Amino acid sequence: MQDQENTKKLLLIAGLVVVAVVAFLTRNSGDKGTKPVRMVCPVCGAWSEKDHLKLLAPLIEGGLPEDWPEESIPTKQENLSTHTFMEKHLTCCRENGGAIYFLYHGNPEYYLLNPDKEEK
Repeated sequence: MQDQENTKKLLLIAGLVVVAVVAFLTRNSGDKGTKPVRMVCPVCGAWSEKDHLKLLAPLIEGGLPEDWPEESIPTKQENLSTHTFMEKHLTCCRENGGAIYFLYHGNPEYYLLNPDKEEK
């Protein structure tokens, strides 16, 4: 049981590291805007769209940088929504083989997701 929990945590961290790297590169490119990112479960096709900086914010230890956009600080409800999606679909992936992946606006697959599978 402990191994399953550790695996689940590692998969979540790995996915969020990808978001963090892209967010870091975006912020350092001079583009301070927010970018939508879609978390996708390849097993069941469910997806959820979030602001990439809101996904990153809870991972920053010691507080957010002073220039962090105020609109990109997630609310408790947004954090819960993200956690709920990840928890549910990490289980789905673990039981059926797969891994949650992230799509950014501009990726062709971003536009092909089934709108009926969106989880808010």
